[in-house]
Amino acid sequence: MAQETKVEEARCSLQTFERNRYFYGKPMTVSDFEAEQRYLIGKHRYINRLVHGAGVLCGLQVTVPTGFSIERPTVEVAEGAALDCCGNLIVNGRASTVEVKGDYNPEGLNYLYIKYTECSKQPVKLATNGSSCEEVCCYNRIQETFEIVASRTEPGADTSAEAAALTKAAASSDNTDPEAACRALVEQYYQQHLKTCPGCDDPLVFLAVLNPEKGELEETETARYRSLVFNNSMLHDLLCDLINDYSKHVVEYDKHLADFNNPHQTTAEQVRALQSVNGVGNSPARPFVANIDLRSNDNTIGITPNKNANRVELLLAANAVKPPHLHEDLLTHLLESTKSVRVVPDLANKKITLQTVPAALVTSVGGKQNIGASSSYAPEDHVHDLSEGVVERKHLGPDVYANLIQGGGVVKVEPDPVAGTIKVSTDAAPADDPKQVTSVVGAKQLGKSPKYARADHAHDLYINGRSPNESGQFLLKPGANVTIANGAAPNELVISAAAGGGQTIISTGIFVFEDVLPQEIRTSTLIAHRLESGLVAVVLAEEEPDGIQSASGIRLSALSLNARFGDITAFDDDAPFLMSIVDYTQKTIQIKLRDRRPRLEPETFLKPEDEGGFRFAASGEAALIGGTEPPADKESSEFISPTGTLIPPGTEGTGIILDPNARTYRVRWWAIPA
Repeated sequence: MAQETKVEEARCSLQTFERNRYFYGKPMTVSDFEAEQRYLIGKHRYINRLVHGAGVLCGLQVTVPTGFSIERPTVEVAEGAALDCCGNLIVNGRASTVEVKGDYNPEGLNYLYIKYTECSKQPVKLATNGSSCEEVCCYNRIQETFEIVASRTEPGADTSAEAAALTKAAASSDNTDPEAACRALVEQYYQQHLKTCPGCDDPLVFLAVLNPEKGELEETETARYRSLVFNNSMLHDLLCDLINDYSKHVVEYDKHLADFNNPHQTTAEQVRALQSVNGVGNSPARPFVANIDLRSNDNTIGITPNKNANRVELLLAANAVKPPHLHEDLLTHLLESTKSVRVVPDLANKKITLQTVPAALVTSVGGKQNIGASSSYAPEDHVHDLSEGVVERKHLGPDVYANLIQGGGVVKVEPDPVAGTIKVSTDAAPADDPKQVTSVVGAKQLGKSPKYARADHAHDLYINGRSPNESGQFLLKPGANVTIANGAAPNELVISAAAGGGQTIISTGIFVFEDVLPQEIRTSTLIAHRLESGLVAVVLAEEEPDGIQSASGIRLSALSLNARFGDITAFDDDAPFLMSIVDYTQKTIQIKLRDRRPRLEPETFLKPEDEGGFRFAASGEAALIGGTEPPADKESSEFISPTGTLIPPGTEGTGIILDPNARTYRVRWWAIPA
């Protein structure tokens, strides 16, 4: 089967029509038949576009398949139909899984649209060819199909909101003539939507909002932007039809013509809804009244409008009842007189006067509380107990000053009843010499002296479990590297620590790695760091190898004082990797070195039979001298030739020299307590 080929999209614009004129003997060509199709298809699309509008006709429900993939998204589209803004009829004859195309966003919301498209299919051979050597095929059919495209931009605002605004504007106008209001509504709609023919830049029909991260549709957003074509059946249902709810067995009037809840937002002024309240308000004989105020002149009735409940509440005000409102019977019979209170009503002035009857002499304060039995007053023979704060200094008798406070020991009491005071003093005379007390001693002592608090008591004081002597003194004795001296102030002691000491503060040394080959890993012997600290930190640095002294005492050149610290490998490609291993138990360190130079091809060494009586040997041969396998870690060589060529131990007389690529590294280490 030949592969389908997409047909070039036609422009969506207004144009004039032409059709075939048929007559006998007319020659019919491809252009004539295409003109016939353009005429019929174009008229049909214009009617759809300008009469019916754009949106979903039915169906086309979108669902997310079970195996949804964010990288290659697909959706399931149910059967249905739609009209786009160009008038194209989009039909999906069966439910199918469709790939999402367009500006797809895997990390945000995608607004899915259905788009009309055409594909050429069914290729057939031509009856006549331009050349007998060629076989020409043309597509025989054009299939009207669709695509699902994604966009990151949300659809335009729903026109239903604009229609509602137009309806509300027309209903709120001052024109009460129905025909004139309808004409105004049509004119306003024409000016906003039909003054120029509507265009169609992107013929898409919105279907759904896809959230790829959740793998589901956003139903709320989908319902917000869904666009439908309002066919005649739908408009009839919206305007006139009834809702048959068979689940409730009731018929509800919920459509436009049966909606009596003011669907057009008609104002009360337009329908003159309020006629009158107690004869006040608008009526056929009176003009419209916007509001009627209900109020109480003397504020005896509270009037509270409740707009939400559509009612006016009438309540008795808090200060509604005043003396002028009282009835005569209320003034004369509400209050009755007793023996101690006389009631005198004044009907003219609307007042009641309460008068007390003169009482007998009463002593209201006694030794204890007494509830009286007299019916007069409250009552006249009752007694109150003495309240706090009643007795003041002036009320005290001589007995209080003489006997209330007693002196003894070191305290002396001197009362003065005339002045109303009591003088308290100690009996220690100026000539007395109280016992001197050392309040801090080695052990706590409870004093027995009746003087002070008390003259012979003492407090204990311990420092690190040690107490002072009998005089309350502590002795400070200087230790090793510590001195104690008197300071400038009388109570100042200066404690100093001498420099030095027996503990090693820092330790250092040098380890030499000799005849190190490229990419070789070497490990030093165990090195004692000689520190007493349990935790040790180690710093490593490579020094220049010039001036290394051999075992025989030969020095190649003057010793270089240059050393490199820090991460040398970041700046020198040939610098080796260094690492230290600290053994806290044995108090040793071990240095590991790895050569970073690239591995070179094996070279040959001079042989004795060649020039100069020497022979060349491969690097591996030099490494295998004295064994069958190269050792994992080498220790430093014991001899360096004056020429700088490294000679392995035990091979001095064989004429074999090491690989010239071998290098010697001089590593300095520092160990400090961590």
